[in-house]
Amino acid sequence: MNNQYLTRTELIRRWNRELVDSYFPQCSKVLPNPRNKRYPKMQLYDIYTVRRIEAMPFFAEKLLKVIEHKIKRREARK
Repeated sequence: MNNQYLTRTELIRRWNRELVDSYFPQCSKVLPNPRNKRYPKMQLYDIYTVRRIEAMPFFAEKLLKVIEHKIKRREARK
C-alpha cells in the first residue's frame, strides 16, 4: 500500500489471522478499494501501531512461534 499503512492481507502475511484478530482487531482506516468500487473496502492498519505491538515481549513470543510454524510448513512442502 504505502509506508504508513498495511492492508489486512499484508498484515496477515506478516503475522497471521489469529494474531491480527487478537491484537489489532479494529483497523485504523477503511477506504474504498482502488481496483473496483464493487470490491470490499480496504482495511488499513497503521504501521507504527503494528511496530509497537510487535515490540511487546509477550507478543514477540507468539510471533516467533508463528514464524517458526510458517518455516516448518514451507519446508514440509518441499
